[in-house]
Amino acid sequence: MVRHVWGFEEKSVFAVLALCICSFGLYVIYRLWQLSHVINPRVENPISRAFTATAICIHVLSLLGILCYFLFPAPPALLLTAKLLHLLSSLFHVVWIIKVRNRLNTINNNKKGDVLWLNALLSSFFHVIYFQYKINQTVDSGRTKKLEA
Repeated sequence: MVRHVWGFEEKSVFAVLALCICSFGLYVIYRLWQLSHVINPRVENPISRAFTATAICIHVLSLLGILCYFLFPAPPALLLTAKLLHLLSSLFHVVWIIKVRNRLNTINNNKKGDVLWLNALLSSFFHVIYFQYKINQTVDSGRTKKLEA
């Protein structure tokens, strides 16, 4: 049985990890977009669609550039451009992860030191995997009953 709270679905952390690895990181983008979609109606300061669309486009362009470089004869400038786009994409991801983390803490009314507080360092390194772990904790906690009431 799948359990939900505030539109967040309880999922296996190991499945999320496997999807992140097997999709070469594309699941990370999808999951950040999905979390943003669930978060936005519940916060005063939503994550802008322009921001998410830009982050996704830059990531896809970077990935396509790298694939084209290694699959077809291409000039070295393509690889350099793809790497620069990847750097820009990484910056967007860091900002996006911070935005999602802060809004998840706001939605759950978490304060620093709470069990459900999303730690900045763990969020940075494990992003959607750590988010899913904390979402599962939120669903399992008695706090969810207070949040839904």
